[in-house]
Amino acid sequence: AVVSTQSTGDFKYLEVDIWSTGWKGELEIPITKKTTNWELHIVFNNAIEGGNFWQGSADFNADKTEVTVTSFDWSSVHEAGSTFVAGFTVTHGHDSEVKIASMTLKVCYLDGGCSECDSQTEPKQCSGAFLQTKKNSKFIKGKIQVMPAENYATFPDMILAFSEPIKKIGVKSKFVKVDCWNEKAFCTISAKKPKALKRNKLFAIPISIFANKKTKPLLVGMKWNGVDVCETKPEPHPEPEPEPEPEPEPEPEPEPEPEPETEPEPEPKPENETGQYSK
Repeated sequence: AVVSTQSTGDFKYLEVDIWSTGWKGELEIPITKKTTNWELHIVFNNAIEGGNFWQGSADFNADKTEVTVTSFDWSSVHEAGSTFVAGFTVTHGHDSEVKIASMTLKVCYLDGGCSECDSQTEPKQCSGAFLQTKKNSKFIKGKIQVMPAENYATFPDMILAFSEPIKKIGVKSKFVKVDCWNEKAFCTISAKKPKALKRNKLFAIPISIFANKKTKPLLVGMKWNGVDVCETKPEPHPEPEPEPEPEPEPEPEPEPEPEPETEPEPEPKPENETGQYSK
């Protein structure tokens, strides 16, 4: 599940779980060339109680509103073409509202030089597989829209995640049902009745998201059949290229005909003592 996703051209930040006193986050960092080390700097809007950063050593400021994470030796070097995932957890008090105010990632490379990039930390509503049609202070209405790349006998599970817990969610479809958990910060839409989904045919589910008082939840994460579709608009998938026909096997060469056997020459008759051939 994804609570929130903020992406730049250089890395993506996801909150993959939340609870009343903290959350679990992950950074997905595409590696364009071999690295030597990296450093992550995070600023929180309020003080946290603690944090566990699995791939680096953490240095907090005095009031625990900022942390600088420096990569361990074993997590510093990554090859070009790979994706490095760095995970962490943050804890805070029951009565504290804590979120990330800013996040800066610095990556240094084997061939010299470093690059820096910032992540957008304000939640952003999905605009790919979700089409909003109406919004006010009490609810958001819209459609979940997907276009499968293959045929399905029934609707695969879709996990929705919200920027903050919701009051409830309504789904107008007799083919699916909704179950929510984690204080209704996550919901799963799953099959209720068999409904075949055809390749490259649009399938839409009208939904209504109702907010608790004094909250403004946004739909910020969508995973369908294990794939992030938050920013993936439903578009036809290209036809797969036909597999090349196998080359015909060469015909076996005919075996050469055996040469006829030659008859042995007759042995000469032995000579007698007089030098005459015996009759």
